[in-house]
Amino acid sequence: MSLKPVTQLSWDHFSPPPMTPLPPAVTALTNPPLLHWSPDPAAEGGYRVMMDCGDRPVDLTTRNNYFMPHAAVRNGACRILIIPLAADGTEAGPPLNFSHTIPETAWTAPPPRLAPSKSIALGHLLATPSQIDTLRSAEAPRAQLRDDLMAAAAAPNPLLPAGQPVVEPERYPDGVWNFDLWHRGNQLCFAIEDTILASTLAWLVTDDETHRVRALDLMLQVSAWDPSGSTGVWENDHSAQALLHALALGFDAHREHLTPSETKHITDAMAARAEDIYGLLNPFLAKNLSPGSMNNPDNNHPWFVASAMGIAGLALAGCDPMARRWADWALHLFWGNFLPRGSRTGAWHEGIDYWTYTLFFVFQFADALRNACGADLYTHPFLRATASFKALCHPPTGPYVPFGDCKHAPPGAFDKLIMMRLASACNNPVAARYTEAVAAPITTARYLFHAALWSAPPSARVATPFPGLPAIRPDTTSDNVCHYDDIGWIVAATPATATRPRELFAMRCGPARPHAHADQNSFILAVGEDKLLWDAGWYDSYLSPHHRDYSSRSVAHNTILVDSEGQLPAVSGVDGRMISFAHNITEGIVEATGDASSPLIYGGRLQKFLRHITYRAGQSLVVSDEIITARGPHQLSFLLHSGLPITWDAANSTLSVRGASTLLRAKFISEQPVEAILRTEFSTPPGLTSQVLDDAAEYTQQYHLELRTTQPVESWSPRLEITLQPRSGG
Repeated sequence: MSLKPVTQLSWDHFSPPPMTPLPPAVTALTNPPLLHWSPDPAAEGGYRVMMDCGDRPVDLTTRNNYFMPHAAVRNGACRILIIPLAADGTEAGPPLNFSHTIPETAWTAPPPRLAPSKSIALGHLLATPSQIDTLRSAEAPRAQLRDDLMAAAAAPNPLLPAGQPVVEPERYPDGVWNFDLWHRGNQLCFAIEDTILASTLAWLVTDDETHRVRALDLMLQVSAWDPSGSTGVWENDHSAQALLHALALGFDAHREHLTPSETKHITDAMAARAEDIYGLLNPFLAKNLSPGSMNNPDNNHPWFVASAMGIAGLALAGCDPMARRWADWALHLFWGNFLPRGSRTGAWHEGIDYWTYTLFFVFQFADALRNACGADLYTHPFLRATASFKALCHPPTGPYVPFGDCKHAPPGAFDKLIMMRLASACNNPVAARYTEAVAAPITTARYLFHAALWSAPPSARVATPFPGLPAIRPDTTSDNVCHYDDIGWIVAATPATATRPRELFAMRCGPARPHAHADQNSFILAVGEDKLLWDAGWYDSYLSPHHRDYSSRSVAHNTILVDSEGQLPAVSGVDGRMISFAHNITEGIVEATGDASSPLIYGGRLQKFLRHITYRAGQSLVVSDEIITARGPHQLSFLLHSGLPITWDAANSTLSVRGASTLLRAKFISEQPVEAILRTEFSTPPGLTSQVLDDAAEYTQQYHLELRTTQPVESWSPRLEITLQPRSGG
C-alpha cells in the first residue's frame, strides 16, 4: 500500500489511447478467449470483431469494449481485427489489429451467458423462494444454522448502537493510507453488511417486521454516504465491496416493500457505487489508488469488487440502463481473466488462507448469478478441482503448507464455510468430508448468513469421517503427493491409510505472485503437531513492520542468504521453477530439483542456485545445494527454522530437533568451513503499533539456525542429511 499522498483522480485519467489492446492481450487464458481493449468514444455503434482462426473464423459485433466468442476457436496464432463503428455502422476510427495466441494449455470451457434483462428473476438474488421454504422446514443440522442465524440477527452489534445514527468513516488525511482508519472503516462496513444481510434473511424466513425495519434503516443511512469517499473504491475497496454487496442483495429482497422515495434513494447510491467500481475495472489495467497499485488479476482485490459490482448489476436490471454492463463485465472478468488463473490441479498461488478469502466473494457473485438467471460459474473447471488442493495443503487436522501470507493456524469456521459451499454447489465429496471434519463452529452473523444457504440438505451430505483425499487429477502421482507445477509447490503428505501422525513435506520454487514470499527453494517438514522445520515469523497484518521486514523475507524461510541478504521481495519476474519432479509410489520417495538461478532473485549476486531434495516418507530427507556466485565471492548462509528448540553439535556438524512424536537428527556436510548462529528472537518483532489485529498468544516461541561460511566463497555445495525417528510413547 502507499504511504504517500495520492490525489484522487477521475478514472479517465488512467485510460490508455483508444483501441489499445489490454491483458490478456498476447496469450489467451481461455478458449474461447477474452478480448479486451480501451474504448473509442467515437464508437457509438459498437465494434466489429473479426478473428482469423483458421477453420473457425469469427465475425460479430458487440456494444462493449470486450468480447468472448460463444464457442472455442482453433488453438494457435489468431489474427484479431477490431473496428470501431459509428452510429450508422461505418468505421468510426482506426481499427485495432494484433496477433493473439491461444495455447493448448488454455482453459477450454464455454462461458455462461447473462440472460436478457427482462428474464432476470428479480427478488431472488439473496435467496430463491424454494431456498426460503427449505430453510423454514429444515432439519438438523441446517435447522441449527438457521436458528443460530435468527439469534445473531436479533442480537445487538456493539458497532451499531440502537437508536444512534451510523457515522460515515473519515477520509485519509491528505490522501495518505492509514492503517487505523482503514481497519475501523472496514469493521464498521462489515458490521453494516452483516446486519443488513442477516436481518433480511431472518425477515424472509420468519416474516418478523423487526428484522426488515432494522435492515432498511441501515440501507437508507449508508445510501446517504459519499459513494466515492471514505467507503468508495478509491480509498477502501474492502468497505466499497461490503456496502455495495449489502445494498444490492438488500434492495433486491426488499424492493416490493419500498416506497418510491426509498427506492430512488437506495438505487441512486447503488448505481453510483457500481459505476465507480466499473470505472476502476474497465479498462482493466493497473491504477494507483490510495492503498497502492490495484487491478492485479492474480490478487483477490479486483475479484471482490467485481463480485459486488456484478451483483448490483443484477439487482438493478431493468432499473438502470448501465446495470447490464456491470453484471456482464463481472461475468466476463471471472470466466475469462480471474478463474483461469487458478491451477489445473486446483491450486491457488496466494496460499491456503487467501484461497478461502478469495472464493468467498466468487461464491457470492456465483450464487446471485445462478439465482437470477441460471448462469453457473460453479461449472468452471478450477472450482470443480480446487477442493482437493485445500484438503491436501490445509487439512482439518495435522500440519499444513504455510507458504505465502497465512495466519499459521488450522482450518477454522471460514475454511469450513467455503468447503461447505463447494460440497453443496459442486456436489464435491472431498469438500463434504472436509466440512464434517473441521471442528470449528460457525457462530458469527457473517458466516451464519452464508452457512444457512450453503449447507447441503441432509440427503446430499457425505457424512463419513474425513479419511483422506481421492485422486486430485488423473495425472497426479497419488492422492497424497502433488506437484502443483504452475505455482511451484511440491506437497507430500502421509497416505490416508497411515496410522502414524500426519507427516508433511513441502517445497516451493515457482513464480512470484501476490502474497508470495521471498522463499524460492524453501521447504518445510512436520509430523503431527511437531513443526520440525518450518517457516518463521507471523502474518500479523499485511505490510506491518514484522511482515514487511521479516516474515515475508528470505531470512524467515529455509533457504539461503547471500552476504546476509535474501531474495528480492516477491515481485514480477523474480521467479524460480521446479526443473524436475519424480514420485516412486512403491518406495514412497519424492525427488525434485528447484532452480532459483535467475539473476533477479538475488540481485545478480548468484549465477546458480539449484536445490535437490530426496524425501522418503517417514524416514529421511536429503537437501543438496549447488551454488555458484556472481561478481566475485560472497558469504553464504544456509537457514533452518523450527517451532521447536534446535540443538547444534559443532564438533560433529549435526543438529537435532526433538518433538512430541518425532526426533529429527541431521548431518550438515560442507566443503567450506561454516559457523553456526542460533537465535530465538526476531530482527523485527510482530505486533502493529496500534495493536488492532494482534493477539500475543498467537506468537509462540520459534528457533532459528544459520550456518554461514566463515569466508566469502565463489561456490558452495552444502548437503543436509535428515533422518526421522518416532519417539517412544509419542
